[in-house]
Amino acid sequence: MKIISIFLYLIFSIFLFSCSSEKKISYKIAELNGKYLAHSIESSSNHNHNFMALLNRQLIKDTLDYEEIANYKFEIQIIDNSHLRINKINGEDKILNTKVYRYKRKSDFIILKNKNVKTILIPYLIGALDVYKLGLKNDENGNLEVIINEHRSGGVFLIPMGWTEQISNEKYRKIN
Repeated sequence: MKIISIFLYLIFSIFLFSCSSEKKISYKIAELNGKYLAHSIESSSNHNHNFMALLNRQLIKDTLDYEEIANYKFEIQIIDNSHLRINKINGEDKILNTKVYRYKRKSDFIILKNKNVKTILIPYLIGALDVYKLGLKNDENGNLEVIINEHRSGGVFLIPMGWTEQISNEKYRKIN
C-alpha cells in the first residue's frame, strides 16, 4: 500500500510540473511576434541566408537575390498553439504575401513544418532524400534566431552512398 501511494504521489507531482512548464513555453513562443529584417545580421555558416529563401527553399536555386531582399521585412504572428502567420513586407511597408505555417513546440523554440522533405531523383535507388527543419526562438536581445538542421542521405541501387548532417544558425534583427 505504501509503494502505491508513493507511486501515485510521483505521478501527481510529475503532472503538476509538466503543467507549470507549459505556461513558460507559451510565454517564450509569444515573444516571437513582431517584425524582423529579412537579411541575416549574423550567421554560423559561410554565407548569410535571407529568411524568405529559408522558408521557400529550392534545391537548385535561391528564390530571391540579396539585392532584392535588402529592404524587405517579415512579420511573425502566432495564431494559436499550432499555427503561425508570416507576412512578407516590402520597403514601403506593404504586405506582399501572407502564409500560414504549422509548427510544433520544443523546449524553448518552435520547429516549422514547411515542406521539410524534398527528394532528388528517386531516393536510394538513384538519388537522395533531403530533410530540412527550421527552429525559431528569440535570443537575449529580442532578435530572431533560426536554427537550420539539414540532413541529406542517398544511394545508388539501394547501396547507401553517404549522408551529411549540418546544423547552422542565422539571426535576424527585430525592428519593433
